Amino acid sequence: MISPALVLSALLWLSPYYGDRGELPADRAARLEPVAEAISAVARNRVEVALLLALGTHESHFSALVLAGRCTEIGPRACDSGRARGVWQLHREACPRAWELPDGSRESLAEEARCVVSLLRWGAHQGTERALTPLHAALSAYAGHGPTWPGAELRVRTTRKLLARLEGR
Repeated sequence: MISPALVLSALLWLSPYYGDRGELPADRAARLEPVAEAISAVARNRVEVALLLALGTHESHFSALVLAGRCTEIGPRACDSGRARGVWQLHREACPRAWELPDGSRESLAEEARCVVSLLRWGAHQGTERALTPLHAALSAYAGHGPTWPGAELRVRTTRKLLARLEGR
């Protein structure tokens, strides 16, 4: 298990969502602590931690409004026009149990993280024959694209930067 403190330090290293830039550092740390705990509890290794952090960065930037379930305050197209929720932007069809829990709650975050890791593991195995790497396959599948989706490359780069940060490089 990767410690929640290490995960939180990586979360705090990430640039905040532009709407959260006025947030005090202590408030940001307190808000992201449950996210770090959920990631720490679910991820088997640093690669999975880095994947969860990278996905959250690309999907929601760990926005306070998204975390609180208030996507409509961002705009009408936010959270896939209301079809997705949470920092990993999960759809009900992919993770129905998470949708039964209060948005942003510790229980919901834990269930969302479990579901995301499960989806990533599945995706890594589905497209490995055609994708550049298992990371590309996992991230392409998560985004609902085939294993050669060009958009996966940016997410893979973010994952690798976060992995280096987690490993102290």
